[in-house]
Amino acid sequence: MRQIIILLILLAVSINRLFCQTTFDDSLLLLEQKIFICKNDSEKSALRLNKLDAYFFKNDFSEQVLMEAKRIDYSFLKNKSDQKYFLWNASVLAYMNNDKRASFQWYSAYQQFYPDSGMQPLLLGFISTSEFDSTLSKFYVRKISMHDSEAICLSCLNKLQNYKRKHRGLYIAASAVIPGSGSIVNGNVTKGFVSLAVNSGAWFMTYALLKSNLYVNAVLLGVGMSVKFYAGNIQLTKKLFGQKEAIQKNVLAKECQLRMDKLLNQYPIEIQTVR
Repeated sequence: MRQIIILLILLAVSINRLFCQTTFDDSLLLLEQKIFICKNDSEKSALRLNKLDAYFFKNDFSEQVLMEAKRIDYSFLKNKSDQKYFLWNASVLAYMNNDKRASFQWYSAYQQFYPDSGMQPLLLGFISTSEFDSTLSKFYVRKISMHDSEAICLSCLNKLQNYKRKHRGLYIAASAVIPGSGSIVNGNVTKGFVSLAVNSGAWFMTYALLKSNLYVNAVLLGVGMSVKFYAGNIQLTKKLFGQKEAIQKNVLAKECQLRMDKLLNQYPIEIQTVR
């Protein structure tokens, strides 16, 4: 008897969920039909905003929803509160889907029409500009720091964008003068000594052939092996330098992300679900 009751409960829950999903899909389809029939741009934009609301109500902030937001022309939203509501949510939605350029475009319009110097809007402005406008992102860091002095740590993201490991030319020059030395100072001692041994061996064999008057063999070995090993040693130095730079940049990125997460926990940037 217990198994039958449990089975009936599970069946009821499943049917309810299925019915809710069907109802949601039907409501979206109905809205899309109205949008298709509508000839007035203002009314059409309002209907599309209603469709966006439906997704938000279901806590759906996916890339598909972002594509729906991109169909809306906010200039046709005659109600100013609707326009403000859309611009904020569209910017946050684009940020959530890592489309920072779209996020900044909507954010710029939001600040143009509805200036807001609160902590969350400033954080959203910083996040949406940090990857492609270092000057503007520095401006936001200064503004945010006026609200919270700890936010100065956000400048690490600017450093991350411009981070380059120093003295690359010196490592390559060292490798050119003494094969393997570039790899050794990059921290890979084993590869460095192997490179030194291989190049030394190739050069010694070339020299031995020359001493034995085997000039053709010496030239073939020198061009075919010595030059190849020598060039490979320099390429290896460049590769190891790049790998170490990537590791250091990754460490800096993790530190910056921890600081950013801490600020976002204090000042969460969220979709507004009520107009």
